Amino acid sequence: MMDADVVVIGAGLSGCLVAVFLARQGRQVVILEGREDPRSTHRLGLLGRSINLALSTRALTALHAAELDQKVRQMAVPMYARCVHLPSGEIQVQPYGRPDQCLWSVSRHALNALLLHAAEGEPGVELRFRSKVDHVELERGEAFLESGECIRSRLMVGADGIWSRVRAAISRHGRLDFHQRYIDAAYKELRIPRSAEGSGSGFRLSHPECLHIWPRHRFMLIALPNLDGSFSCTLFMDLLGPWPSFEAVQSEADVLRLFHENFPDVLERMPELLTDWAINPTTNLLTVKCRPYHYHDRAVLVGDAAHALGEQWRGRKNRVSSSRELTVKYGQFPFTGKESMPVSKTAESLRS
Repeated sequence: MMDADVVVIGAGLSGCLVAVFLARQGRQVVILEGREDPRSTHRLGLLGRSINLALSTRALTALHAAELDQKVRQMAVPMYARCVHLPSGEIQVQPYGRPDQCLWSVSRHALNALLLHAAEGEPGVELRFRSKVDHVELERGEAFLESGECIRSRLMVGADGIWSRVRAAISRHGRLDFHQRYIDAAYKELRIPRSAEGSGSGFRLSHPECLHIWPRHRFMLIALPNLDGSFSCTLFMDLLGPWPSFEAVQSEADVLRLFHENFPDVLERMPELLTDWAINPTTNLLTVKCRPYHYHDRAVLVGDAAHALGEQWRGRKNRVSSSRELTVKYGQFPFTGKESMPVSKTAESLRS
């Protein structure tokens, strides 16, 4: 006896959106998530700060199909141009397109919370936290939790990220081309608070609806606006090697030197820089590619489990859009609960 039509492993962006679409097609869906509920109050202080997402039309098209795009716009800031801060101090504002065209800056945590609420609100979805999957048996459609419980389904959706257990199971059962590569750069999350006031002429808050970029050869700083007037910043820089690299920055004096030499216009607007640097981790960036995205009609991969990109914001846009494309194509096929699902045709069509 099956516990669900579909088991989705992972309650991130792609997993939640897949569950919403499948539930609206009449499927019974169980989402298994190893973490605690990230929306819970006691978790908020443990989340850290997140790289904002820059959502394009492609991502918004997927969210529109789930009737969530207007809610996302209400909690996002439009970015009509990139604001490039050159080493000379010159600022170049480069529009993304027509005056009405933009990207949307949104908190990843806020978007994930919205998608969790949407999935939870679907009658056919059961959302289970603290349900970490230990391993899966694809032929039998079984997901075994670390607690020993077994969840059975006709289809397994691996939305479980870069270190996907579903992808690992697929690789054991058949031919799977897989490539993983760490890129030289890593990143650290920083912040420009709303209350920061600087006297310099470089970083002007008169450009709040821009994606700010400080390109510096092999490294760069970016800043994306938030609704409260603050900016979520990310420093991308070589992890190892000579100055400048994360390895070479060994002290608070080194942090201040790095910003004074390369980002003097923003330094005065980051009063919490040293605290943020000490608290927020330095995180690796890697690229993951695999083919095929599925195992017969028993399992399919979405999001980072299938294609993780080192460019974080681009990768997350692909997570959202691929979830919609998979389920829209998948929904074109009838399903009575008895026949196997046409996952192979659906997943391979996403490559075109």
